[in-house]
Amino acid sequence: MSKKSVKKLKLEFEKLPEVVAYVDKLRLEGYHKIGNWSLAEILDHLRFPILAATRPTDFKAPFPVRVMAKLVLFGLVLRTKRMSSGMSSPKKALPGDRFKDDNDLELAYQNFCKAVEEFCSHTGEYLPNPIFGKLNRDHYEAVQCIHCAHHLGFLIPDSK
Repeated sequence: MSKKSVKKLKLEFEKLPEVVAYVDKLRLEGYHKIGNWSLAEILDHLRFPILAATRPTDFKAPFPVRVMAKLVLFGLVLRTKRMSSGMSSPKKALPGDRFKDDNDLELAYQNFCKAVEEFCSHTGEYLPNPIFGKLNRDHYEAVQCIHCAHHLGFLIPDSK
């Protein structure tokens, strides 16, 4: 089956622990990718914005981008529960070569789970999102769930 013949899955998660459960399913049942990244690469990438909620980062989108993102893109993402492909990420948010083809999948998984746990157990305010700015907990988690669904949708469970 070619990558072109299979459509990206339209996943939806309400809470980050649901994402972890879905990742567990992929790890248990296996998957085939229709995108560019393996599960380990995706988990390594997803960890970065989740941690940005609780740990300071030096990445912040340029001011005009943040203003447009908050005014236009934020509402669209929440309404449609979708993100577009092709947005650029800071280099530090791109998966490292060590995770190519699921090398070190266990490490990527453990790091991702720790980031989710840190986000979920955090009390108090979250740091401004590097793209959307200040968000409350529900909005922050919604954006992270949509981001996770976007990337994990490129992995088709072998049970499908």
